[in-house]
Amino acid sequence: NVEPATPGASITAGSDPRHPASLRELMSTTDITGIVIADSGNRVAWVARRVDEANDEAATVLEIHDLASGHLLGQVHGRGLGAARWSRDGSTLAYESTTDEKGGSGLDLWLYYPATNQSRRMLRNERGLATVDWSPSGRWIYFSAARHVGEAEQYKPGDLQRLTQVWDRWSFYPEKAQLFALDTQTGTVVQLLGDTLTSAEAPTVSPDGHAIVFARSVRTDSAPPWLRAELWVLNLQDRSVHKLLDLPRESFGAPTAFAWSPDSKAVAFCASAEELQAHPAKTFSVYETELYATAVEHPSLVHLSAGFMPAVTCSRPLYWSAADGRIYVTADDGAKTIPARTSAPVPSTLAQQPRLEPVPMPGDNIVAYDFAGGSMVAAIQTPVSPSVVYRIPLAGGPAVAIAHPSSDVLTSSIELPTW
Repeated sequence: NVEPATPGASITAGSDPRHPASLRELMSTTDITGIVIADSGNRVAWVARRVDEANDEAATVLEIHDLASGHLLGQVHGRGLGAARWSRDGSTLAYESTTDEKGGSGLDLWLYYPATNQSRRMLRNERGLATVDWSPSGRWIYFSAARHVGEAEQYKPGDLQRLTQVWDRWSFYPEKAQLFALDTQTGTVVQLLGDTLTSAEAPTVSPDGHAIVFARSVRTDSAPPWLRAELWVLNLQDRSVHKLLDLPRESFGAPTAFAWSPDSKAVAFCASAEELQAHPAKTFSVYETELYATAVEHPSLVHLSAGFMPAVTCSRPLYWSAADGRIYVTADDGAKTIPARTSAPVPSTLAQQPRLEPVPMPGDNIVAYDFAGGSMVAAIQTPVSPSVVYRIPLAGGPAVAIAHPSSDVLTSSIELPTW
């Protein structure tokens, strides 16, 4: 006999398998991160992350799919996989993983070859590793990694440390992100910028492969907001650098996303709306961010998101399409993250400055995405359902679901909450 633990309650039995989702079932769904489309337009890769109950950790798998059908073409298993980048011809995929070096705290850089389903390690235990992009020829991979500026100070228990500026409070200061190039044939690493006390942030390679745009957060102790930003361009042919713009009101630091024009003559980026105001109010929200652009030869701050109410998302990639000439962004619209684009093509002369408009999409919230050619691939979820991967034609037409990563967990017998 089965007796209910609660007085007055009753227990019934039935054959209907439907039941509300349990916490275990909800936690067993798959998260999708790091979507990247090959420039060749035939493959897409992403990282699938799921809880591994047996080992009490997150298991990650790098999956390669056919872009048109979503058919699985290959898999790479590893710890902490992420940040993949296709070579320009789509023949090789660079990706990162948590290092297996004993006592290491950095990341490893690998090359995956879809034709043979084999991987080759190129870098091991690099602190702060971030893959930037490939050269057009596929010979070089550009990446950033942390380097300690000056001699590391040593302290014994009980020692006092004198802090001479605000930034000394951070334990990782003065480690800085520096730019490097890796020769994929010989494994040789070349530092592209000389030693600097300021990190090179959000480096982005131009379509022609001749330049890298990057930002610098310059810190000051003299007055709020304690930071100012600068935009710089590195010429990869002679390794010269020149400053594009000063952005003196960046409360959170330098821009973290860039997009080159298809002809490599202009750069779009996201930055604080305070840059538009000579005397911003003290109550101004530092979370309000806008889309800007500048020509490389004749730099000037051009505002591209005037009148667009949701804040442009500075932490997500931007895309300046060679197919239609429009600039694509994501925006924070209340609790949603939505895609948006300029209503017309934007020339690299920036003579025309069209407004931003939302892009229709299935679902409520983008969690990962990428653009290439005429397509967007996005993992989209709702507040009560896990991510589904869609291929969305940028020229219009219905979105096509190419993967349901959690279909094996959330079956038809599980009743999800309503929204």
